[in-house]
Amino acid sequence: MTGALLGAVIGLLFAPFVSVLTTRPPLRDAEELPGIPFRCDSCRATISPLDSVPLISFASLRGRCRSCKELINRWDLSAEVCAVAVGAVVGWRVGVVAELPAFLVLGLVSVVVVLVDARLHKIATRMIYPAAAVSFVLLAIAGLIHHDGNAVLRAGLGGLAASAFIWLLIIVYPAGMGEGDARLLLMLGMFLGWHGWRFVYIGVLAGFMLGSVFGIFLMIVRKAGRKTQIAFGPYLCAGAMFVALWPNLFSGYLQ
Repeated sequence: MTGALLGAVIGLLFAPFVSVLTTRPPLRDAEELPGIPFRCDSCRATISPLDSVPLISFASLRGRCRSCKELINRWDLSAEVCAVAVGAVVGWRVGVVAELPAFLVLGLVSVVVVLVDARLHKIATRMIYPAAAVSFVLLAIAGLIHHDGNAVLRAGLGGLAASAFIWLLIIVYPAGMGEGDARLLLMLGMFLGWHGWRFVYIGVLAGFMLGSVFGIFLMIVRKAGRKTQIAFGPYLCAGAMFVALWPNLFSGYLQ
């Protein structure tokens, strides 16, 4: 429970940044990172630090901007709740160990990717490479603490291998995947490789399976057609996160 509490607290601390990365313009083109200080989407008034306290400010202001009284974007609250919840789950599964900071970065970035890609079918690509670099540094520090250089090597090569696989698919069938997916797998593959080579394969496969199942479901209920583009980033994140946080469920595969 200590890990869950610590993860939830860290998720709460970073919730405003997760929220602004998810909902604020100019993220509408998913290529730019929004600026600081935070501003209201309606009147563009600067949001004070006291009004930026995650969840508490939303409740005290009754979901409205203090300046213009317009309703705050519902995605703000969703992003903050998800940041806290994912932080708690990551802390619970990983525990208070050296690699926890890296996995918390993975969880919070995944929240942004899932919410943005689900809405816009784009990935904030300028966020992925810095997040991947920070993640690798944190994993490298954890590897040094654990005296496990092999895990660090697997993480680096696992990210490169997963990303290269998607780039290959893009070359073969450009309409199937996007460049943002390939960049995203660079980060996700590192955390899968941290556990072992087979987890890279299982994690990527899990993402494809989740995306395929959901796509088939949408076709059955006639919410999508054969040519409908489906945001794949959320399923890649979900599959990789599940395998990375519950590796023991897959430890007997591909021995």
